[in-house]
Amino acid sequence: MRKSDLDKSSEKKSNNEECMPDSPLKTMGISCPAEITRYTLRQEDKDDVLRVYDKRAKGSFLPASKKFTFGRSHKTIISDSGKSKYTDEQEISPILQAAIAELDQIVKHSGDVAEQKKVILDDIEHMEKYLCAKVKDLRSQIESL
Repeated sequence: MRKSDLDKSSEKKSNNEECMPDSPLKTMGISCPAEITRYTLRQEDKDDVLRVYDKRAKGSFLPASKKFTFGRSHKTIISDSGKSKYTDEQEISPILQAAIAELDQIVKHSGDVAEQKKVILDDIEHMEKYLCAKVKDLRSQIESL
């Protein structure tokens, strides 16, 4: 093997280290974690929903966010050893836990407070628009009955 071939292979290796092949984000289909700006996590019924937001240029046809749904595992455990009482517990997916740990390293939530306020206000505005449209739709369904 020539020295130039070794240099090229080491370049490829160092470029691939940014997007680790065994990282949870890579297994979820996120190829460039450097483009991630923020993420949100919420619970819907018995699932956890992770939404990852990317930097996108104006006019880009690529989606600004990706949504991932993780089921929670259910365990039945004895709640009182003296009596036969059992409780159901739900646990977060280990894949989701690893992804959140990696996202925290990428995003570093200790960013600018003004920027965080803007993001939250934008989310509120989006939610208000969605709820208004949904209420309008439900009212029209009621009127049509």
